Parts: sequence; C-alpha cells; structure tokens
Amino acid sequence: MERRGDQLIIAGQLYALPAFRQVWVVGAGKAGASMAGAVAEILGDRLEGGVVIVKDGYRDLSGFQNLTGLQIIEASHPLPDQRGLRATQDIIELLHACQPDDL
Repeated sequence: MERRGDQLIIAGQLYALPAFRQVWVVGAGKAGASMAGAVAEILGDRLEGGVVIVKDGYRDLSGFQNLTGLQIIEASHPLPDQRGLRATQDIIELLHACQPDDL
C-alpha cells in the first residue's frame, strides 16, 4: 500500500481518494495493530477510523500517529472469547454503516 498525493495504491489497484466520502480500516490478527498504524500513517487525515482485533499483548501502537477513531481491541486467540465476539460485532456494525462511496 502506498499513497501518491490523492491516489491510494493497494495491491496494484488505484483508488482516487477524492472519490470516497470516508476511508475506514478493519482487520484482525497478531500484526493487525502495526499494520493499522502503518495504514493510519499513510492515509493521515483521510482515515476516518476503524476496528482491528489483535491477540492479547499485541496492541502496541507506540511510534504511530493519526490514530484518532481507530480502535485496537485485544481478544483471546486461538479460542475466541467475549471480547473477540464483541469486537467482531463492532466490525460488522461498522461495515453495515458504510455507504457505497466509503472505502
């Protein structure tokens, strides 16, 4: 993923940021916090927020900025717990609230 001005390039696909009302990030996994932090750095003020689920102990976001609105939620792994279930519901609710012109 890289940004060139108002152009976002993800896996070779070009996205013109002005075409999108809001940009969100969702994800899960042990590297989720650091990856979300990197996305926040790349998108800057274009990132509206998001929800990322990480394994207990993997929430470290030191060194990252522009994290306003980005929730990093710790949960159990490999067996799900109530925190993970609730965080998954948060992601589903966020995605349902997104509009066709959101990314």
